[in-house]
Amino acid sequence: MSTPRTVKGFRDYLPVQMIPRQRFIASVRESFESYGFVPLDTPAIEFSELLLSKGGEGTARQVYRFDDAGGRDLCLRYDLTVPLARVVAQHRGVLPMPFKRYQIAPVWRGEKPQKGRFREFYQCDADVVGTTALTADAEILRVGVDLMGVMGVGPFQLRISHRRMLDGVAERLGIVAEGEAAPSAFYRAIDRIDGAGLDAVRSELEELTPNLEFGLLERFLNLTEEADGGLPRTLRSLGEFFSGGAGTAAVEALAELVELAFDCGVPTEVLALDASIARGMDYYTGAIFETRALDMPEIGSVMSGGRYDGLVGSFLGKDLPAVGISLGLDRTFDGLLDRGTFREEWSTARVLVTIFDDDSWSDARSTAEELRSKGVPVLLPYERRALKKQIRSADRLGIPWVVVRGPEERGRGSWRLKNLDEGVEVEVDMAALIERVTTDV
Repeated sequence: MSTPRTVKGFRDYLPVQMIPRQRFIASVRESFESYGFVPLDTPAIEFSELLLSKGGEGTARQVYRFDDAGGRDLCLRYDLTVPLARVVAQHRGVLPMPFKRYQIAPVWRGEKPQKGRFREFYQCDADVVGTTALTADAEILRVGVDLMGVMGVGPFQLRISHRRMLDGVAERLGIVAEGEAAPSAFYRAIDRIDGAGLDAVRSELEELTPNLEFGLLERFLNLTEEADGGLPRTLRSLGEFFSGGAGTAAVEALAELVELAFDCGVPTEVLALDASIARGMDYYTGAIFETRALDMPEIGSVMSGGRYDGLVGSFLGKDLPAVGISLGLDRTFDGLLDRGTFREEWSTARVLVTIFDDDSWSDARSTAEELRSKGVPVLLPYERRALKKQIRSADRLGIPWVVVRGPEERGRGSWRLKNLDEGVEVEVDMAALIERVTTDV
């Protein structure tokens, strides 16, 4: 007999994790829909030709690729953005533009499992396709702020940068000629600075060009460290740094975006500029976003995104702008779970209706049905046990309310209601019972 086990990098979610996780996902969905984003679902499997055409060598190494019984070359999706691009290209005649969609679904990557990183995980994406207006970028930032709030992440910092600004720095350093995009090696080195420090990646940068001016690079990086409401001032300093050369247009675009974001309600204290964000440079074309939970630094970025005006249009043979944000659901949820944010529950019921004696079955069922008709989830025992055991069972399952109704209560037309969290018991009529158990739903 084989030993029961899960594949490395995959995991089970038991009810004690799944119950708060489903509520977590529901809060994300409600936040997306409050801004008018519409749901989209796509197949877990796509043609390899499509998925691999939009990823680099790293993507090809990570995807789960296989031939099916019909000999078709297929992959499990590794993100939700490429499937979105395929949907827009395939159904462009019926989709309203701008197309605002969200998708909450699993993706698969064959990378090395570690804390906060699995081979199967959920992404929660919201994207706007079909407009170059920076008001869409600003709205995406506001959506990100709202997500952090509804999930109870706590203090966080939403860091922004711009792809073209880094190209301008590469030009000033002599790594590329005027108007050229920086090589991927430059982006990889810049991206490592945040974690490893500039000295640790110095040799990588020196390989790109002789006599690299580190003083110039340090000056640029220091300019982007200001935050806490100093962002407009930092952007003015960056404009002076580029002095009308390459990178100036990117700074101007960021300055406009910051003003729009503040106008949309993004708090000044959460927005900061960080030029070391260099992720996704093979498809990002404009502003880049990355979010960190300040009291959970060990889990890294919990939400990221940016403008990618070339990806969706590449399937159509013409430009089609897009901007979006993606929440790492499992990473964020696990961090909150470790922090003790969620109560331990083994039941979705909010009320346990007890069976007081052998004459109570019909009345208990009637009580349960009345509560369910009002939208209250109810657990009814399958067999009668001692009342104390029934109450202990509710406590172990994390059910906050217990209803007890014996002959005396039936005679008075009332119910005894116990709140196990507060240790309080009251006698109420049905209207008051319903009001109490639904107050904090």
